[in-house]
Amino acid sequence: LKKYRAVFRTVEAFAATQGLKNLQEIDHTFVDGFRRTRQQAGRMPKTIYNETVLLRELVNFSLRRILLLQDPLAGYRIREPRQTPQPCWSPEQVEQILDAAPPHYRPVLTLLADTGVRIGEAQWLTWDDFDGTKIHIRAKEGWNTKTGNIRAVPLTSRLQVLLASMPRRARWVFTAPASKKYPNGDHQISARRLLQALKRVLRDLSLNGHLHTFRHSFVSAAITAGTRGADRPR
Repeated sequence: LKKYRAVFRTVEAFAATQGLKNLQEIDHTFVDGFRRTRQQAGRMPKTIYNETVLLRELVNFSLRRILLLQDPLAGYRIREPRQTPQPCWSPEQVEQILDAAPPHYRPVLTLLADTGVRIGEAQWLTWDDFDGTKIHIRAKEGWNTKTGNIRAVPLTSRLQVLLASMPRRARWVFTAPASKKYPNGDHQISARRLLQALKRVLRDLSLNGHLHTFRHSFVSAAITAGTRGADRPR
């Protein structure tokens, strides 16, 4: 919902510049103009594609609820951009990244590296999900897994030791650094700030990538090692 609100606020702001107030006024020309402004703002093709799909879904939702009687985007084709090659780190590079990571963020990055879980799954991990040798990826109030399924993920020996030694100052396994707003340091970790910290490390190491690259690298290493049943990163 947080992501949806951000996109819809952007759409609403663009509509205001066009003097439009009603969803039924959104037509092909509007969507083309919205996409151009996002491109001029420096947004990546995949981001623009995702935002356009959300706009299309908003119209579809309104049609299903009979909030709109006619489809203003009938026939509009949303072309998915070509996929760009994604970076993938070697096991040696992963260890370099972890060694250079800020101490506060090193545990969560180690989890991403050693298990291949998604950042959202790490962000919403609670101590109740940790049983000593495994973590359980399952829905919480306000959050669900990407596929809606639950699964148990075995931990490497270093992760078992690391998690067992961490202080349990909050419900969340990984918390944000203490701040004026959260002086106890018990607030849920921010994926955005974690990415910013990772980008600084990658820049110093002259590497490319992002948080999801840990998942790509984990799966690649598992396949190289001959692990059966490794799922495709997505």
